[in-house]
Amino acid sequence: MTGLAVGSFEKAIQYCLNDRRQFGKAIGEFQGMQFQFAQEAVDIEAARLLVYNASRLKEAGLPFIKEAAFAKLYGMFLSLLEVALMG
Repeated sequence: MTGLAVGSFEKAIQYCLNDRRQFGKAIGEFQGMQFQFAQEAVDIEAARLLVYNASRLKEAGLPFIKEAAFAKLYGMFLSLLEVALMG
């Protein structure tokens, strides 16, 4: 579930640090972009924990449908944010 978000995040960081330039600098050097990188890393970890929680509930034989839906929705949302991060 979080694999697409992680892959997109890594690609976005690579793009922002190496390829995209503004005002003679890589855009990844700007503090505003670095804040976005940190926020995305935290969001990816949160998505991973949502997946782990849904998995734990399923393995325990407890209802997990709502938690699994949360994890899928949040993971998809993060992937879209990563694409937006690349500009």
